[in-house]
Amino acid sequence: MTTHAAAAGVSAVSVYDMVAEGKLSPDEGAKLLMEQRGLNEDAAYKLLRKLAMDQNKRIGEVAQDIVTYAKVLKK
Repeated sequence: MTTHAAAAGVSAVSVYDMVAEGKLSPDEGAKLLMEQRGLNEDAAYKLLRKLAMDQNKRIGEVAQDIVTYAKVLKK
């Protein structure tokens, strides 16, 4: 199954650049969840939706949080 992010040609390196530029979509957060937690695309989006509902945030905001945390932990 091809992910939305992979279909758009987004790599893990460019995800971090997109965070810095404020151009993040849920696809990048889902991609990181899939890579780091071994989830399929549906499970990653389901987790994003649950996290967004639990935190009363938009999915894009939660995705940005995930990528930001991943960037911090990577250093």
